[in-house]
Amino acid sequence: GILIRSGATLTITGSVYEFGKWAKVIIEPGATLELVGSTLTNHEECHLQWQGVEVQGNDNISQMYEIIDGERIYHQGRLLMNSSTISNAYEAVGLLARDQNGEVIWNSGGGIVIADNSSFINNNKSIHFIEYHNFVPGALATIDNLSYFTGCTFDVNENYIPSEIFDKHVDLDKVEGVSFKHCNFSLTATVGVSVYNQGIAAYQSKFKVLSECQNQIEPCPISEILHSTFTGFYRAIASYNADENNRKSFTVNQAVFSNNSTGIFCNNTNGAIVTNSKFEIGENPVSKANYQVSESFGIDIYSSLCFILEDNEFEKFIGAEDGHYTGIRAFECPSFSDVIYRNKYTGLSVGNLAEENNRSDKEDDKTGVTYECNRNYQNDYDFHIATLSRIRGNMGYLEKASGNILTNPSICESQLQNDGTQDIRYYYYIGNSPEWLTEFSEYVYVDSINIPNTCPTLHGTGGTSIKLTTVQKLAKETEYVEKLSDYNNVEVLYNSLMDGGSTDAELSDIESATPNEMWELRNKLLGDSPHLSQEVLIAMSDRTDVFPDAVLLEILSANPEELRKEELISYLEDKENPLPEYMIDILLQVANGSSYKSVLQNQMAMYHHEYVNAAQDIIRSLQHDSITDFVQLRYWLDNIGGYEMDKQIISTYMEEGNYTSAQSLLDILPSIYELNGDQLLAYSDYETMVELQIQLAQQQRNIHQLTSSELATITNLADNGLGSAKYSARSILEYVYGIHYFDRPSLPANIGLKTVKPIDQDEWAKAMGLELSVDPNPASTWSEFTWQLPPAVTRGLITITDISGKTITTISILGAQGKHVWDTRNIKSGVYICTLSVGKLVTSTKLIVK
Repeated sequence: GILIRSGATLTITGSVYEFGKWAKVIIEPGATLELVGSTLTNHEECHLQWQGVEVQGNDNISQMYEIIDGERIYHQGRLLMNSSTISNAYEAVGLLARDQNGEVIWNSGGGIVIADNSSFINNNKSIHFIEYHNFVPGALATIDNLSYFTGCTFDVNENYIPSEIFDKHVDLDKVEGVSFKHCNFSLTATVGVSVYNQGIAAYQSKFKVLSECQNQIEPCPISEILHSTFTGFYRAIASYNADENNRKSFTVNQAVFSNNSTGIFCNNTNGAIVTNSKFEIGENPVSKANYQVSESFGIDIYSSLCFILEDNEFEKFIGAEDGHYTGIRAFECPSFSDVIYRNKYTGLSVGNLAEENNRSDKEDDKTGVTYECNRNYQNDYDFHIATLSRIRGNMGYLEKASGNILTNPSICESQLQNDGTQDIRYYYYIGNSPEWLTEFSEYVYVDSINIPNTCPTLHGTGGTSIKLTTVQKLAKETEYVEKLSDYNNVEVLYNSLMDGGSTDAELSDIESATPNEMWELRNKLLGDSPHLSQEVLIAMSDRTDVFPDAVLLEILSANPEELRKEELISYLEDKENPLPEYMIDILLQVANGSSYKSVLQNQMAMYHHEYVNAAQDIIRSLQHDSITDFVQLRYWLDNIGGYEMDKQIISTYMEEGNYTSAQSLLDILPSIYELNGDQLLAYSDYETMVELQIQLAQQQRNIHQLTSSELATITNLADNGLGSAKYSARSILEYVYGIHYFDRPSLPANIGLKTVKPIDQDEWAKAMGLELSVDPNPASTWSEFTWQLPPAVTRGLITITDISGKTITTISILGAQGKHVWDTRNIKSGVYICTLSVGKLVTSTKLIVK
């Protein structure tokens, strides 16, 4: 092979180098290899993979250069590629060193690779980074890795040499800031390729996948955008995080995902950002082999929070077989306030799927994942909340509609299917019929309002940058203070009204009441309605010796918000002296009503969302600073507060190496939050993972070096653990040890297979409200067109063509409905096609001219 000593630079231009099986290129720390228009590959006659390029580094040295005697001196190995190729290697580029036995030397990270317009073809692994944190000389702060890839191709095809099983193109292991701009990742299923293959697999790593503008214009015209693409993977991008307190984020913008089983998979990832990307979802060979049906996802996000999923498009890959195709699945994400926003879902089994608990506080429905301004077309189910799952209680507010466009009810199974028992209040704008929620399940309570959601861009192209300016940050701080004050004021009023101001006193009155006091107590309870709590209503319903059923029905009916809770209705049905069935039916109807209590709950939910969102924007900005201010970060995490935020505060101590403070806060969490039952068991699993991470850090080991006992603990957590620790353990097993997990989506029982069927454009247009008729027909001297446009649409175009397709004339129309007379005196006899088009909606009719 080739050895480049420290201090030396080797430049290879316009050449092809062929290597034998055991040959490699070694770039020592401080050395540089420049490849210009050249190829490094295997020896063709051997037809075996060669070892690849080692770019060696030192994890105690910065990647920044020094100026010595007027020259830039780098202390890390560097590989600079321009219009070059590395192919048929075991590891095309390893940012590491290996010993004589081929084992990784774990303190050898820090090498730099910069590749422009280059290719990595048929390598067992194209790029492999090991742990390295690029620090600023003379300071404790770290900055982004200097490595990047622009206009590069990563491909495995039918010519792959199956010496080793291909698993992933890019392996990022505890590095920050590596970027891929306008890069193309592709894979052809062939001999030697794992079914669990991945394009980019990242462990505890922060990275970016971005587009590039062809002519460097700002803002870049759509026609000039050069996208990053991912084609043919089991998981195109996978982010794994096992360190419970250091869940690295990533950014994907303007990428195209085509024919992947899962476009993006996130496990225990905080702050993931996916914007302006397109997902054409392919079939899943793993679920097909195990369950005889293909079950695939655009984005599959587990145990994650503070994410941005905005302005993306999801549809089924046109060549994929029948199966179940889901746009975004949120699985057990302990969210304070995450909005899946302004995405488009077309022709899917389920647009958005929520599974397990997706709230930071399971019992607080002001917290959690929700959905706004999404556009749904031709889905079987636009939203599905699976059994036992919980999301935020509000989709929209009295002051602002949810803004979701829904699949036409005539062609979907359900627009909102809630198989959980936590109620969802859904608000839609009455002025736009595509937003009307008309097909929905139990535990969904719908209200039409006259205030639209304008659905502005928040973080996608044209929105606010994640990194806030000083002025923007000040505005967010002001918003936080104002909305928190609004929330506190409403909460004080709400609590003062709850159970007449004292739940204990209300319960005492009920428990001590005698039958003679029924009328007096009835009047008091009605006076305190609709602000009675579930606890008080249950206690009241047990006093059948005091209250006859008719009075119980009267008081219960005065508290419609509590009747939406499955626990209360079930109790009334199953208690020792249950209410009659007809009364239960009445109460279920009453539950659709609302009161002043609804107004207060709605205001608290809205203000909570607004102040938490302002704080989260500041937190994201701090996390995207080149140098993180941990004191400020802890301050804002504490401003949100709660169990999950305290876990994030522990993470800041861990990142600083302050394990004493991390352990101290970890130890007192159960007493602070009075954890019990499953919560305490989940905490115990979390504690196990945190203490393992501390132990590994203090012993300078990593997850590749677990003892058999530690691995057994991890395996048990992955199989039987609770909460985030379960998914942390799975991350380790999937990323390092090749043990893979797949949770089948919890879909509605009656869901069919999603297939590619030709859509009758006329029927679809008619369902959306587009109609065109012509009379008289046949026509001799004139004919009149009558049209009806979809709601909120006022312009359209009528195009008249002969049977050969030649356009005879076009007629612009204005108005939601109307008529137009066409003079046919100078039109030849024959059959004409009259087509009315509004955007993508088209309907046609035939006209005969005599």
